[in-house]
Amino acid sequence: MGIKEHIAAFAADEDGSIVIDWVVISAAIIGISLFMFDGVAGSVEDLARDVEQKLASIEIPTTFADYESLR
Repeated sequence: MGIKEHIAAFAADEDGSIVIDWVVISAAIIGISLFMFDGVAGSVEDLARDVEQKLASIEIPTTFADYESLR
């Protein structure tokens, strides 16, 4: 078998082509995920900051007398 026959057999062989498909699909999923995360990251940070401020402003009663004054 000569070099031309080896090249032709290699080009016609479909074993392993599914690996290429999965690599491309995986790369696309990762790329889309990163793109979406970048768009959402700022909103999540703002929401986390708002929650932090709200929780910091809550006064927790430490005695029963304090609890009665909150009613």
